[in-house]
Amino acid sequence: MIEPANAKQVIRTVLVISMARNGLTEDQLAAEAKISPLTVRHILDSEDTSFPTIKTLIKVCNALDLPLSTFFKVKVRQATEREIILVKGE
Repeated sequence: MIEPANAKQVIRTVLVISMARNGLTEDQLAAEAKISPLTVRHILDSEDTSFPTIKTLIKVCNALDLPLSTFFKVKVRQATEREIILVKGE
């Protein structure tokens, strides 16, 4: 389970890297995403504990040509035979 503070850090880190790759400032990202510069600042502010809405994340992702799934990828691993047996109850 990811702690909320860590989740916010992941969002910030991905956006900062994506902004750098696209050569965008906070104000330019806001204009491209059609959101307020203050909203971008709140997302990137390490002291701000609020989270962007999905709607805002979609706008930001579209502006950065970044798949929304970047924030929701889950690592999946192969189950061992023992784990499968335990789940089946044998």
